[in-house]
Amino acid sequence: MMIAKSVIVGSGETIYWSAFNNETETWTDLAYVQIVLKEKENIIGYAIIEIKKDPEFGLNYHAETLKSIIFPKVKEHYQSITEEYVNTAMANIIAERD
Repeated sequence: MMIAKSVIVGSGETIYWSAFNNETETWTDLAYVQIVLKEKENIIGYAIIEIKKDPEFGLNYHAETLKSIIFPKVKEHYQSITEEYVNTAMANIIAERD
C-alpha cells in the first residue's frame, strides 16, 4: 500500500522519515521521496530518492538519488515548468523501477 504525504519544508529545515506506517502498523520495504524545489512560485528543480530496505541487515535502509534536475534561469528569467510536468517526470522514473 502506497501512502503519499506532502509537506512543505523551508530551506535549511530538517525532516525525518520513518519506515514504520502507524496506520497499518507495518514496516515498509521501499519508499520514494519526491522533492520539488521552488523559488517563490517558480519550480526550479526536482529530485527523487529511493529508500530501500537492505534484506541482509534487518531494519537497515539505504537511499539512492534516482534523479536530480535543476532548471536554471534563462536570460535572468525562471523557466515555465509546471507541476504536471514534474509530477509526470517523477512518476515515469518510479514506473521504470517497478
